[in-house]
Amino acid sequence: TARINKLEGEIADLNTAINALSQKIEAKEGEIKDAEDVRASQHADYVEEDEKMQAAIKAIKGAIKALKDSKKDIKENGGRVDLVQLRSAARSLKGERAVQAKAAIDQLQKPASFEYQSNDIIATLESLKDQFLENKKELDQEEFETNSAFERKRLGLQTEVKFANKEKDEKTSIMEAKSEEKSNTEDDKAQETS
Repeated sequence: TARINKLEGEIADLNTAINALSQKIEAKEGEIKDAEDVRASQHADYVEEDEKMQAAIKAIKGAIKALKDSKKDIKENGGRVDLVQLRSAARSLKGERAVQAKAAIDQLQKPASFEYQSNDIIATLESLKDQFLENKKELDQEEFETNSAFERKRLGLQTEVKFANKEKDEKTSIMEAKSEEKSNTEDDKAQETS
């Protein structure tokens, strides 16, 4: 009887420990799920911000290319403007207006006396592009660090769950052995009493 009582106490203690481990496992799995949800939200924000930055960088590069191409066009044309349509329109004019229009067209046909003015704009755009590239690099680094921290946290929680499961399985196995031993002892007692 003393042996049966002792086994019942040990089985009750093991059952309490198993329940506590089950609750711990459930809590850790909940933490893992919460961490994964937060991480998914962070990653979605990163993807959205990354797409915006890439679009901005692409737009800046396109603007720089367009300005540089226009500079090349001006150099190729020698700064002259093709005024064929203006000449034909001027022919339809009469009197003093026709003289003024012809003089203006002749003045425009002379070599351009202006310089390309977009160099400052290109320099500003280049600076802006460099800033966007730096911001993108920082964003990527922040994403990498956030993901690394998440992976470490998740791995730690998964390890805790793994060991808690292992301990729970061991205690369950011991409890089953003690339950069997108790059952055999009760049978022996009943037989001896009989």
